[in-house]
Amino acid sequence: MTTQLSSPHCQITVISLPRCGTSSIASIFQDFGSINESDEKNAVCLYSQYALNLAPLIDLNKYLVNRYRNDTPWIDCSSFNFLIIPELISGFPDMKFIALYRELSPWLNSFLKMLLYYFKLYDTQLPTWMTEYGRFYSSHFSPLRFLNIFNNIVGEAEIAMLTDFCQVWLDTNLQIRRSLPKDRTFYLDTKAISFSLPSIEIFFDLKSNSLSSSSHINKARIVGDILPTLIFPVVKEVQNSFDLFVNESF
Repeated sequence: MTTQLSSPHCQITVISLPRCGTSSIASIFQDFGSINESDEKNAVCLYSQYALNLAPLIDLNKYLVNRYRNDTPWIDCSSFNFLIIPELISGFPDMKFIALYRELSPWLNSFLKMLLYYFKLYDTQLPTWMTEYGRFYSSHFSPLRFLNIFNNIVGEAEIAMLTDFCQVWLDTNLQIRRSLPKDRTFYLDTKAISFSLPSIEIFFDLKSNSLSSSSHINKARIVGDILPTLIFPVVKEVQNSFDLFVNESF
């Protein structure tokens, strides 16, 4: 992207995979006009289509300008911004970022639990925009395969789908580390959100005690590890790859 876009209101964009704490960030910034999952359906449709090379850049640019103009967020805490990281960096050269990170095993567990919540909500018939979004994570994505995992019916197709999810987790977190401008980015582990408020205020030049200590309610509310044991070696290998990169580069 070479065209610089106009964002008169939004000052901070959160970059992370979903299920990494975007709702928590929205909660603590609630007094600053935070918006969580802004225009979710339309944004996810276009972002995922663009990421899969199914939508042109000009459509994305127009949408971004309209989205920030219409919703007027001061901080955009949407969990789908990771789909267009280069476009956000180059399109908004004055934007600051919060980069959220969550380890692979708890992230994948949380993602599966959230899908189960939506399966129940939509009576196992996910809307088209959700299944298209799912195909960004894996060409093997299908609601049936996730239901198989929940019912402990795990074959090669289910493991292939989860392996793809692990690869997206790795690729996205590597991209965040490599591409976000370090002088404009606050890096934050999901586990550290609740006790990082003072550091966030300092980094973004906010008044002391201006952030809220409120938290959100996890919709999924499913306890325990629901990952099939067959995926454990993949999870360990991918996590080790990321840890090695961080240890050598940061």
